[in-house]
Amino acid sequence: MFIQLGSVPDLVISSTDVAKEVFKSHDIVFSGRPALYAAKKINYGCTDMTFSPYGEYWREIRKISILELSSPKRVASFRSVREEEVSIFIDLIRKSSASMVPINLTEMSFSIINDVICRTAFGKKFGQGGGKLRRILQVTQDLVAGAVTADIFPWMGWIHKFDGVDAKIEDNFQQLDSFYESIIDEHLEPQRPIPEFEDFVDVLLQLQKDPNQSISFGRDQIKGLLTDMFIAGTDTSSATLVWTMAELVRNPSVMERVQEEVRRILGKKEFVEESDLPKLNYLKLVVKETLRLHPPAPLLVPRETTDDCIINGYDIPAKTRVFYNAKAIATDPKFWEDPEDFRPERFITKNIDFTENGSFVQIFLNHDFKGQDFEMVPFGIGRRGCPGINSALVIIELVLANLVYCFEWELAVGVKKEEMDMQETPGIVVHKKFPLLLVAAAATIGSVPALVISSTDVAKEVFKNHDIVFSGRPALYAAHKLLYGCTDITFSPYGEYWRTIRKLSISELLSPKRVASFRDVREEEVSIVMDFVRKASASMAPINVTEMSCSIINDVICRTAFGRKFGQGGGKLRRILQVTQEMVGGARTADIFPWMSWIHRFDGVDTQLKDSIEELDNFYESIIGEHLEPQRPNPEYEDFVDVLLRLQKDPDQSISFSRYQIKGILTDMFIAGTDTSSATIAWTMTELVRNPAVMKRIQEEMRKILGNKALVEETDLTKLNYLKLVVKETLRLHPPAPLLVPRETTDSCIINGYYIPAKTRVFFNAKAIATDPKFWDDPEEFRPERFITKNIEFKGQDFEMVPFGIGRRSFPAINSALVIIELVLANLLYGLEWELPLGLKKEEINMQEAPGITVHKKFPLFLVAATATA
Repeated sequence: MFIQLGSVPDLVISSTDVAKEVFKSHDIVFSGRPALYAAKKINYGCTDMTFSPYGEYWREIRKISILELSSPKRVASFRSVREEEVSIFIDLIRKSSASMVPINLTEMSFSIINDVICRTAFGKKFGQGGGKLRRILQVTQDLVAGAVTADIFPWMGWIHKFDGVDAKIEDNFQQLDSFYESIIDEHLEPQRPIPEFEDFVDVLLQLQKDPNQSISFGRDQIKGLLTDMFIAGTDTSSATLVWTMAELVRNPSVMERVQEEVRRILGKKEFVEESDLPKLNYLKLVVKETLRLHPPAPLLVPRETTDDCIINGYDIPAKTRVFYNAKAIATDPKFWEDPEDFRPERFITKNIDFTENGSFVQIFLNHDFKGQDFEMVPFGIGRRGCPGINSALVIIELVLANLVYCFEWELAVGVKKEEMDMQETPGIVVHKKFPLLLVAAAATIGSVPALVISSTDVAKEVFKNHDIVFSGRPALYAAHKLLYGCTDITFSPYGEYWRTIRKLSISELLSPKRVASFRDVREEEVSIVMDFVRKASASMAPINVTEMSCSIINDVICRTAFGRKFGQGGGKLRRILQVTQEMVGGARTADIFPWMSWIHRFDGVDTQLKDSIEELDNFYESIIGEHLEPQRPNPEYEDFVDVLLRLQKDPDQSISFSRYQIKGILTDMFIAGTDTSSATIAWTMTELVRNPAVMKRIQEEMRKILGNKALVEETDLTKLNYLKLVVKETLRLHPPAPLLVPRETTDSCIINGYYIPAKTRVFFNAKAIATDPKFWDDPEEFRPERFITKNIEFKGQDFEMVPFGIGRRSFPAINSALVIIELVLANLLYGLEWELPLGLKKEEINMQEAPGITVHKKFPLFLVAATATA
């Protein structure tokens, strides 16, 4: 297609036949580059390789680039850099995957490619300062890729002195040039340490000193080449990674096949290494198919004819700007069957059965996208083809192989593959218009198979039809030691012992009658904390609500469990229990590779466990000793230790009930009770200060119903309907244990057509399900009113929201948890007004979560309290 843009003639080649004629018969004529307005300045007078005019200088600088920067030997020399960065990248995703929060794969792909290229080009990454460099290079690319008036009407270049273009180009050039100057100066510093490897700057500075170079090789040429390498390398590779992952989640059968290949060939390796890549044939087809459907630069970099010529009978004048439509040709139905479908198998032409062993040899089409096959040329064609194909492919394949090997990938909850937005951004390099957000889950946890349930429908199938199979618990390394051989309720294996001990706990410790018996304890402790808050409010000093919430729940549970608080010594107890919880909640090497438990004798884990269990056990022994003391005064009420000691003496008990069981149950009650309740209070207060209209409504309800009482009592709670909705909404958005306590299948079963083996570790993603747009309108918003019409309970029957677990293994202490949460919140809100500390806006509250089984706010919540005025 021949068109005229402004005063510049343009030719768009969209036909394979024409492309073949052009680049087989007229390649030299079509090897020029237009002198684009921004490129002349930013690319150092077009002394770089990409925009340099065709001629002797360009041939020499391209030869240097291919031999010195892009040769197979040079690419191989950076192998350790790529593998180190991929290892860091995968570890980062592993940490993010623990919370099942969607990962911005667009941002992360750009980041890893950026880091690899920084290290290979400049010898180092730029840490926190990398963001500035990326912004400079992004603006550089936008300016070079964008058409300005002078590119269409060359005689109108003067206009850019007045429309801001010249100023923007100059500002960008100065920033880019200053960066390069600092890098070059670092490399020329006499005291510079000997580098691990020779980076691009090292190579180019050596060439600059070489008296045998046939061209003048100054700093401008070095900077131009670095700009080529950086922009072209980062943008094309990161875009291809994102498009590949987008196509894989849209085509789950392809994802399954590529994962099967990688996992079968690699076995139990921790990471995919570069030496593994030649074996991954199907992975290469997937990349090839992505480059066919999503060539990084669909129109390639524009060219310019150096002379007149005739193409297909048409006169093409010199100085014609030429665009090669790689996307149109690679989807031409004349050459490609079902061209818009993502089908990597199209590159397999034959399946040959070798009867000797029954194996199949797959023969691949010779589309090597290196400029010889005109049906598909994502990296360009002819003399001006991209010289960095080898380095681009190796990092794309290495990152992609690790992503599909190490993780299972899903779309964010509520997004269907048919609804994925595949729009493209404009530019020379075409990215996905909207970031690719995916949820990652570890494919296997070491040698342990793992299943993450993030769908309400699957959860319903699991817990309605296979609840017993999914009622096991994994024997976690720390839990086995700290919970007395897992003789507690939480981690006890499913079976007769567990059923009996759970029944005893529910009937004796957590029954409505037992919960009611501790009413005075709860009200007394709330009264004490309210006195503390009122005194603090007089000085308007910020109150650490996170610490205060933990403290009151701790005191209530100490009194109900042990019969007393521990005053100044309570801090030590809390530290012991905090360490216990962190160790039980954290994954150890032996939890991932059970045969490697020996390692904990040497890495400090066994020592830490031993110290923790000794401190915890000494504490329990002293408490039990106090309760067995003959001279002990008659207690006001029967606490948990009293109840458990009474059960121990009961001859009618069907199980042996030793001190171990007592201590295990006490640990369950203390850790689970303190952590879940205090976290929920802190998250509720956080959401209320972020949503002042909800705060106002709840306070109006209480003050209207309760009048002028000094404190809210437990008998008042049944009247406070909106308060209950607020707590429910908090538990929806911030379930205390977003992945619940892990389970383990006791037998094999089929779920949703998939075979789940016995001993599979199971995580139930309560957070993802409770924010599923399929079931919840505006799921990320804090809107308690949604429960006025949506009658959902969280006791394990409504699968859309299960913050306290589900099925037989659900949390048995829901009633006692809710009553203290509601009582504390009601009193905090009834008599006080709450504000953020001076200068902090509600939009600036940090909502990051701390890792662990129970998820707290990462940073404490500080609020200022003032006595409410009538």
